[in-house]
Amino acid sequence: MTDIRRPRLALVLAIGASLMAACHRDARSLNERHRQAGDAYIAQGKTREAIIEYRGAIQALPADGLSHRRLSEAYLAIGDAFNALRELVRAADQLPDDTDVQLQLGRALLAVGRFADAKTRAERVLARDGRNAGAHIVLGNALAGLKDFDRAIAEVESAIDTDPHRSLSYANLGALEVAAGRREKAEAAFARAVALDPASPAALLALANFHWSAGRVDDAERELARAVALDPRNIEAERALAAFYLGTNRREKAEAPLRAIVDATPKMGPRLILADYYRETGKPDQALLILDAVARDRDWFAAATVRIAMIRYSAGSPAEAHRAVDAVLARNARDVRAQLLKARFLTLEQHFSDALAHAHAAVTANPRSTEAHLVEGSLYAQLGQPDQAIQSWEAALKLQPDALQALTGLARLYATRGDWASVALHAQAAVKAAPANSEAHLLLARALTERGDLHSAEPELAALVKIAPAHPSVQYALGRFYLATHDRRRAHEALTLAADGDPRDLAALGDLTNLDVSEGRPAEALARLDQRLRTAPDSSGLLVLAARVHDAAQQFDAEESALLKATASNPSDLQAYSMLARLYIRQRRLDEARRQFEAITMRNPRSVGARTMTGILLEQQGRHVQARAQYEQALSANPRAGIAANNLAWLLAQMGGDLDVALQLAQTAKSVLPDQPEINDTLGWIYYRKGLTASAITALRESVATDAHHALSTYHLALAYQQSNDNDRARQLFERALTLDPAFEGATDARARLQSLRR
Repeated sequence: MTDIRRPRLALVLAIGASLMAACHRDARSLNERHRQAGDAYIAQGKTREAIIEYRGAIQALPADGLSHRRLSEAYLAIGDAFNALRELVRAADQLPDDTDVQLQLGRALLAVGRFADAKTRAERVLARDGRNAGAHIVLGNALAGLKDFDRAIAEVESAIDTDPHRSLSYANLGALEVAAGRREKAEAAFARAVALDPASPAALLALANFHWSAGRVDDAERELARAVALDPRNIEAERALAAFYLGTNRREKAEAPLRAIVDATPKMGPRLILADYYRETGKPDQALLILDAVARDRDWFAAATVRIAMIRYSAGSPAEAHRAVDAVLARNARDVRAQLLKARFLTLEQHFSDALAHAHAAVTANPRSTEAHLVEGSLYAQLGQPDQAIQSWEAALKLQPDALQALTGLARLYATRGDWASVALHAQAAVKAAPANSEAHLLLARALTERGDLHSAEPELAALVKIAPAHPSVQYALGRFYLATHDRRRAHEALTLAADGDPRDLAALGDLTNLDVSEGRPAEALARLDQRLRTAPDSSGLLVLAARVHDAAQQFDAEESALLKATASNPSDLQAYSMLARLYIRQRRLDEARRQFEAITMRNPRSVGARTMTGILLEQQGRHVQARAQYEQALSANPRAGIAANNLAWLLAQMGGDLDVALQLAQTAKSVLPDQPEINDTLGWIYYRKGLTASAITALRESVATDAHHALSTYHLALAYQQSNDNDRARQLFERALTLDPAFEGATDARARLQSLRR
């Protein structure tokens, strides 16, 4: 029987092939129409429209290398270097035999530091054409970037052998000889480049840069002037001359070449550079004229308007500045420059929480923006959120290990915690990154002193004294150094200068006060404090210092009076409450004191300080239910009463209360008093009770780092490590807690756990 299916199948296959061929023809036709439309838009200066057309061409025929190349050039024209490089890579992949595209990509890869990739592209060209001078040049520069200078020079010499009359090959050779440290050979190569082509601006620019790098300013200026005279519309020559004048601090002369660049090209980038020049040289009106024109170009609206906002803010028109930057964000909320500028404006206006929201938006938009992480870290620090500041600054350092702002910020933050090992680590990195930065040297000197490395600290301090002998921070560092060396006379002199130089900083005054008391001069210390209190009578810090002196002199009534004033003026001063409670315990006056504070709350029910102190005294008497009520009423009056929040959180955790509520209270206390070891201990203990071991260890380590001699916090940290199955650390910490205080609360359990761990 005849098989009638085979002809039908053949017919179906033939029809399918015909349809595929037709689809391919249609795709090719559509691709060409889009690409031609894009070319027409480029000719009209409509780059954005051209980009849309080139994308359409690629969508129709993804393997069309020419469309990828045109799209790359369009992106480059609007300043989008990232997408330009991406499309050029795709073009080169689709056009592997197109030497021009391969070398264009090689040069682009060199510009962004991708030397290994540039090397690969050049080698592919040379595999087909071993005498291609341009490929030898790209390969030589790639090898130089990879620090293989001998091979790099050999490649450029190969380019010269291939074409000995190519001037720019000698210019490249000169640059490589400079990198290799052979300046005489470099100068000869640059001179040869100019001799081969005296009319080449590029050769003259290379020679000028060499002279400039060697400090021969007059020679550099002469060669730059020759390059510009040869071709007054040569943008590279004019740009180099402008950079030279700016770099040699002759800013007024830079205007002419910058203006010449603008006149030579319709591109917007040079106009922004000229506007920046006018802004930085105190000519904002001229800058605004340029920027207003540039902002009318859709592709350059954001870049120009951000600059307009900066000028308006500096000119004292913050409302106009905010409107300008808001206009940019309305078009593109992911514009990192605009988000960071908005954050800076709000920071200057002390709207730190709002500023942080914009900094966080910038980080979200571009997690690889070092500047965004730096701004975010600074705002977290200003808001008293040190853990978050550490995370942001460490993120910045992963992107840029020598970011000075992050290094010094972390060093300052760790200094407040007394973590001098971390201060030294970051300060040393800061000194390496910026050897002339005095703050980095100061932080390093402090860290070395506090860690007992006085031999290394001394030269750091000697250098600082030469630079800024009267600066209070330098004098305070000297005072700490002299205390460590037991030179009490010099310590007293330096601390006095530091305390008088910055009355707002109580650290030097505190050390000076302690020094006077230890040497039997309480009257001198009190006289100094009384003088300060006349100008700042409500300073809880000064009042607590005065209370310490009164306590040392056994003037207990005066001590109580000072502490009562301190708690009234600052209900969050934990030290004042602790000292007052200890005073009442020593004097066995808990009932009397409690009645006094209860009387205050009767007269003023919203007195947070009185409510908190009443709660503390009730706790000391074991009346936890009544203490809890007092803390709750204090928080009702002020939900951010840090000490009341901490103490209530602790009571809830100890009395079997709601741990979620306790955690919220402890977090509130942490946000108000971020660096207090007691607060971190409470927070860590609640995390431990909830089984959140990693968070518990973080908080408890911070507590122990700040107060390494507190047995209970050390015991809590040991429990957290045991919970995480880190038994070695747990055992060490149980031993340390018992060494610090053999009878602390929890000592019995610590001994039992230690015995179990030793088995």
